[in-house]
Order: sequence, then structure tokens, then C-alpha cells
Amino acid sequence: AKPHAFEVVATVDLSSQFPEGLPSIEDQDRYLEETCTRLVGEYLGDPQALRNKTLTLFWDNLGYDSWLAGSRKVNCSIGKQVEGGGFASITGSAKGDILIDGQPPVAPEPLPEGRSLPSPLPGAVPLPGP
Repeated sequence: AKPHAFEVVATVDLSSQFPEGLPSIEDQDRYLEETCTRLVGEYLGDPQALRNKTLTLFWDNLGYDSWLAGSRKVNCSIGKQVEGGGFASITGSAKGDILIDGQPPVAPEPLPEGRSLPSPLPGAVPLPGP
């Protein structure tokens, strides 16, 4: 109910997917992107809710020292990133109605039907021409 920066949606045990030892950050990211996306959709009750509430999914990664110390679990979290870094203030649970910096979120326009290309990330190299 009080303003907060992000909400932890799920905890994922990496040892179930990587029993042989610490996975690379790239392997963690590949696994967690799919797993956290699914868990957030389940948590919110709708796979489009994250986008409609203008929230961002992010997760932790485990490093060597953490794995060596016995840590195997990471958090899947959601929040509202702001330009320049950091997070907006969210009031309420993402499962229901929320306020972002005191205002209700405004859902973006629906995605077009069929295949579409995502907007490139800032600083990304453009795709080569045909």
C-alpha cells in the first residue's frame, strides 16, 4: 500500500535448471527471460498486464562468489524504470490497480496483428539493409 520502487513477483531456483554448477550470465539470462516472463504473467493473471501497466520485468543474476556461498535463488521483479536510471514510485500491488508517481498508468497502443519488429534499444546498431 505504501510507495515502493519494485515488486518481487517470484523466486527461481537456478540449481534445478543448472545442476552441474554456476551458469554463465548469458545462460542465466536466457533461462530467466522465459521463466520470469511466464511467472509474471501468472502472477498478474494476464500476459499483457505487464505491458498495459507500463512496468518492466527484471531479475538478479548470481555471480561466482554467491554460488560458492550456496546461493541458488534469484528474484523476478517488476517496476517502472525511469530515464536516467532508477525507478518510479509505485503505490499498490501490480496485481491490482496501481499508481506510478501518483498517476494511473496509461496503457500503450495495442501491438499490430502479425509480425512486427521491436523498436531498437538506444545505442543499438541498426540492422543491415537488404
